[in-house]
Amino acid sequence: MSCHDVRDKAIDPFDIAVCLIDVDTHAKLKEALALAARNEISVVVSNLKFEVWLLWHVVESVTHFESKQLDRMMSEQKIFEKEKSLSPKFPVENYKRACQIARRADPKLGPGEIGPNSSTGMPWLIDILTSK
Repeated sequence: MSCHDVRDKAIDPFDIAVCLIDVDTHAKLKEALALAARNEISVVVSNLKFEVWLLWHVVESVTHFESKQLDRMMSEQKIFEKEKSLSPKFPVENYKRACQIARRADPKLGPGEIGPNSSTGMPWLIDILTSK
């Protein structure tokens, strides 16, 4: 089910609909962003992939990543317990640090925008969730 289908079928209205997308192998990213904009859905783009956001909770490295390199760093930091399940020891409380690092990577990155490798629009979403 698509994001706009979920939003439109909801019993209670949503304040906002947000979709998280990775750049890594998304062949139709620009089309997806245009479709989301037409449907009033905000898109948070992570480049190379969402794992960079998770990594920034524990590592302060704003550098260009290849997919396998990022996967290896995730493994070294024990961020996932298995597959893509977050470790129970993952430091969620470090989200402010991760936001600072993300803003250093691309200070103006907002919804619907594709930043450089590595970057993520997650600080925008965190600001909304924390009412900033």
